[in-house]
Amino acid sequence: MEKKDCFISYTTRTEADKRWAIWLEWFLREKLGQSTLMQHYDSPPGGNFKIFMDEALQQANTVVCILSHTYMQSLNCKEEFSNAKDLRLIKVDDCTPVGLLASRVYINVCGLDEDAAMKKLTAEWNLPPRPKENPGFPAAVSTSTKSPEKPDFPFEQEPSTKTESEHVPQQVKPKKSTEEINVKFLGAFLLLLWVSMAVVAFCFPTLNPSDQIFDAIAWLLSVSAAFLGLLMSKKTSPALRSVGKTLFFVLIFLSALFCYIPERLWAPHWQVIAMSPSEVWSDGKAYSAYANGEFDLSLSRSIRLTFDSSQAGTKFRLRLAPSSADLNEPSGVRWEMVSIPSNGIVTLPLKPEDFRLKREDMRQLIQIAVLSGDNAWNRPTMQGADKQAVFFKIEKLTNK
Repeated sequence: MEKKDCFISYTTRTEADKRWAIWLEWFLREKLGQSTLMQHYDSPPGGNFKIFMDEALQQANTVVCILSHTYMQSLNCKEEFSNAKDLRLIKVDDCTPVGLLASRVYINVCGLDEDAAMKKLTAEWNLPPRPKENPGFPAAVSTSTKSPEKPDFPFEQEPSTKTESEHVPQQVKPKKSTEEINVKFLGAFLLLLWVSMAVVAFCFPTLNPSDQIFDAIAWLLSVSAAFLGLLMSKKTSPALRSVGKTLFFVLIFLSALFCYIPERLWAPHWQVIAMSPSEVWSDGKAYSAYANGEFDLSLSRSIRLTFDSSQAGTKFRLRLAPSSADLNEPSGVRWEMVSIPSNGIVTLPLKPEDFRLKREDMRQLIQIAVLSGDNAWNRPTMQGADKQAVFFKIEKLTNK
């Protein structure tokens, strides 16, 4: 029976243990010149493992144990190292040797990269030779009891460029997961988005119910995007992750779109509601130009009146008369007096409170009147209010 230097004792329960055993057998054989026996190479399928183990223990001078959590739980492995004449222990994970192995010295390659593991195995495999020269008088050596420093080896290495067919299995130290980073980034992004929406809503409050509907849709889409982002942060298949990312950005885009559609994204559209006064009334001092009909200004943000440029400087007040109003009373009058500019175009915001009306009153208007001159409702008469203001076009601003 040909003698061998080493019998590789390992467990086949996990792929990691098997890979360690294959790599260490290659290193001992090719780098340290040890002849080896190993189940993976020397025990054919269908053979009797017990007989192979018994023969290997007799044939090998040394049993090399690949220490790991699963190795120490294996009954076959316990039988192998219990009957060994000479043991060498190589620890490949963060297990703690117990029982018969607790008092044994081991070579620890847990957490090392390939180069560091090779150097450590080479340095510690054989005992150091006895020195022939004087090793130095002990009095010249420091007696400080510093604790041995842990080697500062990187836990993540670039892919090895070595040409050998086997590579050491890497023990990677856990680091902060990408999912945790994604969740924090997503939270910060959504917080910024919501703060931006709140600032926009505060600075540019909606003026009609349709805007509120658009804002509600925008908030719903942003919340949906947040929920989808949280789902993306979990472990999913690459295909689902790709689809999730696409939908996430689509929802963010749509939420921003609906947030800005009502007042900032759609181009304003002026709709003509009166081309000339239905009636012009005057008593020589007071003047009124009326547009009679049925008008719905509830969804309009502004009203624009166009006058002849020759009326520049003329001052007037605007009246919106709802169907329930008494036309002989000053209901619906905007008391702030307006001066016609040089271009003859006057644009006013349509806020119901400015006319002392309710929103529902703006839906059923029967008259739009321009009051000028020494009108009793023009309290008191102001400079420039002694002229007649007669419009020739009235328009309302819409988003349609």
